[in-house]
Amino acid sequence: MIFSIMRVMAAIVLMILCNCAIVSCVLQEQDESLIVDLREKEKEMVPLADPFIMLYDGIYYAYGTTGNKDFFVYISSDLKYWEKYETPVLTADDSFGGSRFWAPEVYYDEDLKKFQMYYSSEMYLCVATSDSPLGPFVQDEKKTILNNYCGIDPTLFVENGKKYLCFSMITDRNYMCITPINSVNAVINNNVDILFSTDQRWEGKRTVEGGSIIKVGKKYVMTYSGNDFSSPEYGIGVAFADNIMGPWTKYAKNPIIQYPSYKSGVLGGTGHNSIFTDKDGKLRIVFHAHSSVGYSGGRYMYIGSLNTHDKEPYISIKNDIFAARLVSAESEMP
Repeated sequence: MIFSIMRVMAAIVLMILCNCAIVSCVLQEQDESLIVDLREKEKEMVPLADPFIMLYDGIYYAYGTTGNKDFFVYISSDLKYWEKYETPVLTADDSFGGSRFWAPEVYYDEDLKKFQMYYSSEMYLCVATSDSPLGPFVQDEKKTILNNYCGIDPTLFVENGKKYLCFSMITDRNYMCITPINSVNAVINNNVDILFSTDQRWEGKRTVEGGSIIKVGKKYVMTYSGNDFSSPEYGIGVAFADNIMGPWTKYAKNPIIQYPSYKSGVLGGTGHNSIFTDKDGKLRIVFHAHSSVGYSGGRYMYIGSLNTHDKEPYISIKNDIFAARLVSAESEMP
């Protein structure tokens, strides 16, 4: 009798194990199918990390990190469909440094009548110039802007003809910094002010980076990224100030963007944004994200709209995020 009961129990255990194995196989197939599906969709998306969009003469130009060497640009007339310009706009041969070319931003300087690209190479800040947004951008003298500071993610803010360079300084942790620069991009009096570092839990232990500054009314408002770019928890926070040089206060309910809903799913690793104004005068935000929370594939460009307010945090993102698509894409994005 006992032997019979043991045989029945063994059979039940075997059935459970078999069912678990079948379920595991099905889930594995689903996961692999999901990854394959996402990889197929990625072929339609714009593979730019740390994206920056410039509107010039009715055309949008998107620059960003595409690897450790060289920068490329994507061109669009409507923000939705983008075409890659196949010639690099900047190469390592025309710049200080030989690797780790990250986060380019391009501005047209009315005084110089030149396009200027701010970027980092080997974790030093650089600037190169060109007569065209399509490049080539070249450093006539291959040098850094700040010799005494390691920094990444430079962004420019201009007010009343005065230029301010904001960047993330690299030491034991990242510090968001700002410095006035003159017309030839030299730091004035070698003066660099620290604005803030990591002190909110969502930011992680050491990373604040990828800043972008606008003015809302009388407030200076900065969006920035915290946590780690390779983590799905990478997000975007807001800080604000009455004076561009500080002090800056972080929004207590940061981050304003982390795991945002995107049609049928949720995006992970949303960060390193820039803010720009579109052809219709609408305030826009562009950032990169992984194609899903659970899939750590490449980083791709997403675009949304911003609202402004007269109370903290002074800006908010609308629920209209969309993926930038390549011109060759033939099917609808998810």
